[in-house]
Amino acid sequence: MSVFRWSLYFSSCPRFAPSRASVLKRSLSCSTATAHTETNSIKKTQKKEKTSPVETPTRNLLVETKLQEYLDHLATTQDISVVDLEREYKPSIRPDKTATDYEEEYKKVVARLVRSFSLSQLRTIAKSYEIDISSKLTKWSTAATIVERQWRWPSLASIKQEKMDSEIIHQSFLLDAKEAFLILGKDGADLLDISSKFGVHVSLSSNPLTLEVEGSRASLTQLSTYIDNLKMGIKDRYFQLPSARHVGSDSLQHISRKSGVFIEDAGEGLIRLTYKDGDEAAVHLAERLTFRAASEVEECIPALIYPAQDSNPSLGQVSLKHPTYSFYPFQPSQLKLQASKRTCLFRVRRVEDWLRSDLNDGVQDASSLSEMTHVMDFSGNFVDLRQSLAQVPSSHANCRITASFGHLLVSSSSSQSSITPPLSGSQELSNLLKWFQTEEPKRVFMSSLPHPLINCAPAQQHMIHRLVYRSLSTTKDCSSDSAEESIKFELVLDNTNFAAPQKAEGGNDHSNHMKDPSMRSIDPLEDVALAPTCWAESSRRLDLMLPDRPMDIRFSALKNHIIARQHWPTGLENYYKDFKSFLTTSDQATGQPEIPSTLRKDGIDYQLSLASSVRQTLDPDLGVSLSREPSLRLVVESTLDLENNERSRLCQVTCDDITSDISWAAFIRHCSAFIASPSSKQKSPRWDFS
Repeated sequence: MSVFRWSLYFSSCPRFAPSRASVLKRSLSCSTATAHTETNSIKKTQKKEKTSPVETPTRNLLVETKLQEYLDHLATTQDISVVDLEREYKPSIRPDKTATDYEEEYKKVVARLVRSFSLSQLRTIAKSYEIDISSKLTKWSTAATIVERQWRWPSLASIKQEKMDSEIIHQSFLLDAKEAFLILGKDGADLLDISSKFGVHVSLSSNPLTLEVEGSRASLTQLSTYIDNLKMGIKDRYFQLPSARHVGSDSLQHISRKSGVFIEDAGEGLIRLTYKDGDEAAVHLAERLTFRAASEVEECIPALIYPAQDSNPSLGQVSLKHPTYSFYPFQPSQLKLQASKRTCLFRVRRVEDWLRSDLNDGVQDASSLSEMTHVMDFSGNFVDLRQSLAQVPSSHANCRITASFGHLLVSSSSSQSSITPPLSGSQELSNLLKWFQTEEPKRVFMSSLPHPLINCAPAQQHMIHRLVYRSLSTTKDCSSDSAEESIKFELVLDNTNFAAPQKAEGGNDHSNHMKDPSMRSIDPLEDVALAPTCWAESSRRLDLMLPDRPMDIRFSALKNHIIARQHWPTGLENYYKDFKSFLTTSDQATGQPEIPSTLRKDGIDYQLSLASSVRQTLDPDLGVSLSREPSLRLVVESTLDLENNERSRLCQVTCDDITSDISWAAFIRHCSAFIASPSSKQKSPRWDFS
């Protein structure tokens, strides 16, 4: 309906009928608006036709930047280039794993791979890196695996574990005596190795016996596994001592430290050895050392004493009324197997009267051992030394007497280390003899060089490999006069390359001992002349205590006979062949032969008692100030025990003809000269070894 008609309608209605003026005004307005609208429409059309520009073609950016070409290349390529991947996604610098922002950087690298590639693409990348990826891994885990295993970024889990492992904690391991000993090792060497190997601080505590360890969690975990394996590898072995033999607890502890095997007395001569699995060599060493300790029962060797002589006008001696004696602490240079480091040793010495030192020196000079008429036993009875020594063989044929110089020591019965003597104070000779007879203390003889020989260097020497086997059937009875039976084997190695040791500054000989026959320093080996000797020996020893002299004497009466080569024990013959081959062959792979621990000869069993390397000097010239007796010989030996690695020095004067009064008198004079006090006015003998 047009506007005009509506206006007529409203005007015809009385209610809506406006005035004539208003109706006219509205109609004029409508017509004017219609005309104005049509005019504007025509103007816009004309203006648009005048300003419409010429259409130009649009630009293709994909073509211009070659992006489309690259996308087409990716669409047609089956494999993802590793080079492109690492160039675009692998960081050039990896932060330190201990840095505070490492976790954040790690997650950024993994997240970028997750956003850029699908799971199948990540698996393809892992395959190109030759990384085995489980099909159950998530997209994030697959990307993390590539970053960790190929790009060498430590995982967050490993870093967390390292922080936990580096935490310092304390842990205690409960042990028994055997386990603690084997963990400690010889002189604590194994415990030190444990501390260095695992990087922990260790200590032992008692009540209860525990191993206290402080270190990182990871180190303690490894150490716990090591201790568990060690406990499971501990084994026991039992060793039966020969009848009527016993080894004290102190000696067993000493042997345990030497061998590295825990040794216990199980009773009735049964010895229990506890050791680490596979340490068989230490077990054999412990058995041999235990037998040696059982055979070295020093208190069963008879002993005599030579006190100061009373006044004798015929000798022009000065009377010394009531000399007194006392026990003085003594520290030897080496210990025997029956003595431990905590055992306190004492030597009986005369208490000097310093106000009458001139008189004492005169007594020592006159109180020589020329005739041995005042030797006494501990009962106070006078004994003839020569007759006592001649009791070994049934006859004097082939019997020789040796005198070894050293110190006869008494061990304290106290279990604690102390310098308190077993008999306190100064004692007269009668009280001293009574104490020895009542207490029967343990005695140890320690060999030592006499003062005149300390600063002398020998001009010639022999290198000897010596084995000593003792009979197991020999009874050790102090009241018995039975001799000790043994088999000795010596292998003399003569070579022109053996130079005499040079005298060191200060007079001491610091040259190295000959080590166990693994001495391949001899070059050429073919120049070695081997001179083997084997003999059976009967011996009886007698100790002479000289409290008025600086040294004591051990006498030995020996009777021996050479065993022909065809009658050698089988084990000894085989050992010599192997040892000769070992020395003369140039093959370094040839191992050193094992020394036989037991021998059997004429139905008698012999146990290895000593295996040693000896540097021996044999000089028949005893010096210009002493008589030159053809039946007397001087032997000086430097010995290395191959089993316990102990060194000792020995001086022996040997008399080959005990039946001759002249030889016996010369023998005693030489012994007296050797043990003369250095402070004595009597001039000490000078020995010529040139």
